[in-house]
Amino acid sequence: MAETSQRNNETTIQRDIGDVVSGFFRNRILFPGMIRFLIVCGLLLLPSLTSFCLQDSTVHSNIVPRFPDATQVSVVPLIFLPREVSISDDEFQSARRLLDVHVAMAREHYESLLNTTFLSSKTHTKPFQSDRFHSDFVNAPQGGDDDRAHRIVKELLRWMHEDRYSSKHIYLIIYVRPMDERFKSWEEFLGGARPFNGAPNTGGGYVEMEYPSLIRDRPYPFQSTLVHELGHAFGLAHANCKGYDQGTNMSIMSYNPLHYSRGFTKSQTPAGFNPEEYFALSLNKRVFPDFSYDESIHNPAGKTLDLVLIQQCFLSPMGAGIGDFRHFEGVGYELFFNGRRVSGPEAALYSLAQAGRNCAWNRVNNASFKIECRYNGQLIE
Repeated sequence: MAETSQRNNETTIQRDIGDVVSGFFRNRILFPGMIRFLIVCGLLLLPSLTSFCLQDSTVHSNIVPRFPDATQVSVVPLIFLPREVSISDDEFQSARRLLDVHVAMAREHYESLLNTTFLSSKTHTKPFQSDRFHSDFVNAPQGGDDDRAHRIVKELLRWMHEDRYSSKHIYLIIYVRPMDERFKSWEEFLGGARPFNGAPNTGGGYVEMEYPSLIRDRPYPFQSTLVHELGHAFGLAHANCKGYDQGTNMSIMSYNPLHYSRGFTKSQTPAGFNPEEYFALSLNKRVFPDFSYDESIHNPAGKTLDLVLIQQCFLSPMGAGIGDFRHFEGVGYELFFNGRRVSGPEAALYSLAQAGRNCAWNRVNNASFKIECRYNGQLIE
């Protein structure tokens, strides 16, 4: 599987069923080949982009898009069946009970770390029956706007009468294969997790996991994988995006085998979060409205946190395959030439650092125009 953050494109080992995301770090507003300005802690490119390192209790919250809908997002567990797949009612009820317990355990895990947790509902009372066959998912193109994830999410949004912006749900789906391959060993695990719109606080998302993992803890331990994948859906990249060792770091977002669960038995060394991850979660008020980053609690070692790096590790939005991008006045990044808005609809999903790079490039390369840049409605000087 491949994870793409704004920072880099990094191919991960196959046992990770993490996010399968497209390259959001590419600028697709006006200039696909735009120069990527190097902004480091302490370099003052723009007055509004100063203090890019967190010091003491300073918190910079205006670095993600602020949509007008602040409704709290809820995790919705579903048993997902391709068109030709069925399971008995006894199987479904058993899976439903297991899934409800695992979600409750995951909520407790997040509660122990954040002193608050995410909303969730009980597993839906019926399996979701897809219009597509299993082959449509396993043979879907790799990456792009019509990959397996986009096909699944598009169906779920239509079913819930939502779109990528109005959705108030993170769909947690348990994918059930046809019986003849349900419990076999596979070359590739089906799964992934990602927010619909990339940066924290931009709405819903989805998590996909394998049915045998829920039932048998194979091919991966369900509970510890669930808390990791939910982290992706909440907007977190892997620990190595922030410079930590992916195999040994103590974060939920690592692959550290010390964190592996067994059934309902948690690891004796349960995973936590790195300071950058605590900060990123504090930005996601749609999921954790009562959580605030506190240096003394979440960064007791006093590590200097680089806000540019944190933003570069925001995950990519899903493509237009789940729904068209739209412009929202006063949300995210807006670029104006001589008073006319010229930024594309995807700019609403830019981080502040991306907005700053784009604005700086345009001021240098389009000096014949009167350039005005805004982020969440505020002027970037």
